[in-house]
Amino acid sequence: HSVTQGDFNNPCQPIAAQNGQSGFDSGLQQGTQFTLNITNDQIPIYFFCKEPTHCGLGMVGSINAPSSGNTFDAWQAAALKVGSNEQTLQDNGPVTGGIGAVATAPPSASGSSSSGSSGSSGGS
Repeated sequence: HSVTQGDFNNPCQPIAAQNGQSGFDSGLQQGTQFTLNITNDQIPIYFFCKEPTHCGLGMVGSINAPSSGNTFDAWQAAALKVGSNEQTLQDNGPVTGGIGAVATAPPSASGSSSSGSSGSSGGS
C-alpha cells in the first residue's frame, strides 16, 4: 500500500507540485507506519493508495475535507469512477515533504514507538 497525496480534481493521480513543493508519498510499503504533520489545517488534504487497482476500488482518504462540495464521499466516488482505468504509477520510494501536510521521515516499522500530537480548534 501507499499513502500518496492526491488532487481532488484528478483522482488516483499524485498532486502536481505547487511552488516547487511536491506532495507526500510513502512509496509502496508493507507493515510500516507513515507519519504526517499537518501544516495547514485550513485546506483539505486528499490521499490514495497507488498500489495497482487500489485507488480505483476506493482506497482513498482525506484530512479536513469539507462537509459539502469536495467531501470525502465525493473524493471516493471520483476514485471509484476511475475504476479499472486507473493508471499504474511508478514507485520511486518515499517522498518527504507535502502540501498542507509534511512527511518529515520515510516510513518506519509499524512496531516502532513514536509519540507526538498536533491539533487545532476551530469555531468562534
